[in-house]
Formats: sequence, structure tokens, C-alpha cells
Amino acid sequence: MSAWRRPVAPLVVALLALAGLGAPAHAQLGSLLKKAIPKPASPVAPPPPARKLYCEGITPEMVDQLLKGLKGERAAHEKAQAMEKAAKAAQDKNAQAGAARMMAAMEKQSACEQAAMEKDPRYKEIVRLTDLRNKAQDRGDEAAADKYGEQFAALNDEVEKTAKKACISGACIAKAKEESAHQQSLAEARAAAAKEKNPDLKATYDAQVAMFLAMIDGEAEMKCGAMGAGLPSADEQAATDAAAAAAKQARDGTSAAGADAAGLAEDAYGRLIECTMGALNNAAATPLTDDSKKNINQRSPDLESALKAAGR
Repeated sequence: MSAWRRPVAPLVVALLALAGLGAPAHAQLGSLLKKAIPKPASPVAPPPPARKLYCEGITPEMVDQLLKGLKGERAAHEKAQAMEKAAKAAQDKNAQAGAARMMAAMEKQSACEQAAMEKDPRYKEIVRLTDLRNKAQDRGDEAAADKYGEQFAALNDEVEKTAKKACISGACIAKAKEESAHQQSLAEARAAAAKEKNPDLKATYDAQVAMFLAMIDGEAEMKCGAMGAGLPSADEQAATDAAAAAAKQARDGTSAAGADAAGLAEDAYGRLIECTMGALNNAAATPLTDDSKKNINQRSPDLESALKAAGR
């Protein structure tokens, strides 16, 4: 009877083979196991869902909604136009009235200043210097003419300043100076000049004080003199500002009025407007699908007319 032999398992054969090699058995075994046992395959990620184009899905019904919205926007646009026109008319009316007041005030102030100058004791000297300058020019004596001209200019300037002050309300000047926006800067410059010990820096602060005083005086004279007469009154300015603000509010609300008429949220209405105008203008950057473009272009005459009427 022949003896039965159990088949030698592949793993046992591998272990026996390792016994005759120089490398440690555990290292050889690990290497063989890595080769013998396959790694599981990595799971394949599903493809990302297709991104919907910004202008995809514009149906004929949505185009109808847009046309309704543009009709409502047109009404709001026309209302805003009327309010803007009224605000501009009120502003122009105030400007014209102010110009008329200013011209009348300038004539009145000029007459007052001329009368005040003629009453000034120094006016006779102005007349004398003028006569001397003219005679020097007539005989060709330019040096003498320049000398008399310089004397005349300096004296005339002083007399004009005195006359101007006499013809402008002192109470108005005082109030205008007190209300000047430069008063804070003037006070700071004066305080800095009073504390400064360095002569050069003190001179700088003193120059600033003189500058702010001149600015305050000039603004006060303008406000209280003929120029000030042309400025709108507080009531006129308030009415003009209110009309302009109401017109701006109406203008800013035209898009919301269109969205309400279309029965859409304002952002959805804005998307329809943007996509429609892109399709009508053949804008390559507008992300349109063929169906959306077709549905828009089928109504292009109506849409172009409605967009224009709505101020788009």
C-alpha cells in the first residue's frame, strides 16, 4: 500500500525557501505577504453635479413676467423723471432769484461805497494823486506816473475798505464771524503761538493766525455783502434739498417697482434683466443656454421697446 502525502501549502514552501536565505525570516515574510495580498481599490468619487448656467431656464412665461415688470418699471421711471424735472426747475428758479437779488444788492452796495468814499476826508488826496498821475503820463514822465500811481493805489485801498465796512451791517459781520467754520482753527493757532518759545515756530503760528483772520473776514464780508444776497434762504435751500432727495428715492425705487409688477424677488428680476439685455445685445460673456436665448429673441421687439421705455 503506497503512502498518501498531503500537498505542501504554498505558504509552507515559501517559509522553507526563506530558511536558506541570508535575510531574517520575518523580513522576507513581510515582503512576500505585501506582494501576495492585493490592496483594495480606491473608491471612485462620483462626478460633480453639472453647474446650472446663470441664464439657464428662461421660459416664455418668465419673459411674459419680465414684460409685466418692465411696464411697472416704466411707470416708476416716468414718475421719477417728473420729480427730477420739478426738482431741477425749483433749483433753477432759486438760482435765478438769487442772481437777481445779488445784482440789485451789488448796485446798491456800489452806490453806498462810492458815497462813503466821497465823504471820507482822504478822498481829496485820492483825487489829487489821480490828477498828478494823469499829468505825468501826459508829459511822458513814467517814473513820476508810477510813483503817484503807487501812492494812489495804497490810499484808495484803505478808503475802499473803510467804505465797504460802512455799507455792510456790522451785526451781520459779527454774527458771520462768530459762526465761521475757521474759528476752531483760529483758536488752536492762537493757543500754539502763545505757548511757543521758539521764535521761528512762533512766527509760523502767528502767520497762521493772520491767515485764519483774513479768511474769516473775507467770508463774513461776502456773506453779508452783495454776494450773500444771492445765496438761497434757509427755507429755499431746505425745499430744494427735499425735492432732490424725493426724486432720488423715486429713482432708486424703479427696479423694485418692476420686480413687484413682475411678481418676482428683486434679485430674480435683476437676473432676468441682465440675461435679456445680454441676449439682445449678443454679449458673448452672458452665460445663456440655447433655449433661454431662443425664448428671449422670440420676443425681442417687445423687449427692446419695453426696456427703452423703462429707461434701461
